[in-house]
Amino acid sequence: MEPILEQIRATYDSGIWYPVVSSMLMLPDACGAAEFWGQEKKPRQRYIEWYDKWVAPHFSPANVKFDGSVVYIIRNALMHEATGFTRGTHGFDRVLFTPPNQHGVVLEFFLSQTQNETAFQVTILGMLNAIENGVRNWLTEIRADDEKRRENAVAKLLQYRPDGQPPHIIGIPVVS
Repeated sequence: MEPILEQIRATYDSGIWYPVVSSMLMLPDACGAAEFWGQEKKPRQRYIEWYDKWVAPHFSPANVKFDGSVVYIIRNALMHEATGFTRGTHGFDRVLFTPPNQHGVVLEFFLSQTQNETAFQVTILGMLNAIENGVRNWLTEIRADDEKRRENAVAKLLQYRPDGQPPHIIGIPVVS
């Protein structure tokens, strides 16, 4: 997981926003899959449970519901439609992810209403930091766990493998 976090952070530092947002919203999927490996939980349920436990405590506005169920809707809209629409299901119609700006203005959370639409603005950096903190805290917990089920599940996730994926490919780097 650390190489994934490092690549997302490097992409952020390069100012390439779409891959950052899509990748950070994918991390609760990956962690939820490893957390609940072998359990009969649907992806939505895994995502919400993992996000609410590990990310929401670090990134939660006081005035708007922005929990795992909302973020899962946003993740689906982004991954499947390349939008940030929520369909108005939680008090806003879309989310706006804001990158750093030259004016130095930072609004961690901001609700904007017009006659036709309500938008909820969150900073890319704030959300990235919260998800990264959640992932790192979760990794610390699973590595200290004597039962290695979750740690073994993390090893099965898609990752760069510089020496290949034995027995299929040996000695040639792969992402598998």
